[in-house]
Amino acid sequence: MDSIMWHYEKLGSFSVSSGYKFDCNEGSNPGSSALSGDVSWWKFLWRMKIPLKVKIFVWRACENWIPTRTNLLLRKVPSDSICPCCDQKAETTMHALWCCPLLRPIREVCGFTKDCWGDDNSMFLDFMIYCRRQLVQEEMDLICQILWRGWYNRNRGVHDAAKMCNKEVVPCARAFQEEYLLANHALNAEVSDRRGNGPIWQPPYKGTYKINTDAALSVGDGIVGVGIIIRDYVGNVIASSAQAVQYGCCVLIAEALAIKKCLLLARHVGLELGFIESDAQVAVNLINNPDIPYSEVGLIIKDIKSLLEEFSDFVN
Repeated sequence: MDSIMWHYEKLGSFSVSSGYKFDCNEGSNPGSSALSGDVSWWKFLWRMKIPLKVKIFVWRACENWIPTRTNLLLRKVPSDSICPCCDQKAETTMHALWCCPLLRPIREVCGFTKDCWGDDNSMFLDFMIYCRRQLVQEEMDLICQILWRGWYNRNRGVHDAAKMCNKEVVPCARAFQEEYLLANHALNAEVSDRRGNGPIWQPPYKGTYKINTDAALSVGDGIVGVGIIIRDYVGNVIASSAQAVQYGCCVLIAEALAIKKCLLLARHVGLELGFIESDAQVAVNLINNPDIPYSEVGLIIKDIKSLLEEFSDFVN
């Protein structure tokens, strides 16, 4: 039976909040889908060696979602479009992060950006893509830190009237990046040392089988990597599978798809399942919930529930 679902909520149910966000994005940023088309840039951004909060800030800036004066006006928020720092030009994203005259000390101290063009009306995404072509990886990491620190400093000046001198932004950003890399290196070393002390696999009941499954989503490519392994109560590997599936979706759908595929594999091999293990807590909760969401993932959950009914020894 056909049903109506709202694509912009995970569970497929419409809400005023999600409708408002959709309307704002459609009305104020008509070029968003076109901007998002540079898949290589987005893949590059999410793989950069910078803190997650800096990545998210750069992503929001590229999508024109940071609250500059012009963006606030586009979203019907009463505001003066003039930059609160220089009081000269409209505060676009490019102006606020790079072109404002008061940011000149930052551009001068950050000497490697001398070949990076941009004006007040340039698209920030175009600016970042151009920078990527001109700069090496370490310089791109640093410029993202500088942009984030500059925006933070701007907000301090506008709202708190207590900010650092713009000449100090670059040294501060550089120190923050070095600290992040050192901490990340130490964390990776610690994880490597503990790799042998991970969770111990627990066998199923005698005469039954357990499936472990996981999925990984390649952002931008729409490719889901699905890994499945089936073992008996002794720990012997009975069957395994690894697939790359073209499926433009979110992480939740990818994880649910992995669980569905493991059930299909078990049915194909002719095994009686006792347990399925997955680290996808949200997907597992949806499967255990008697209600099926009206969304894309709900269709997969429905298939999973139907497949589970075929395994009489299934426990959990």
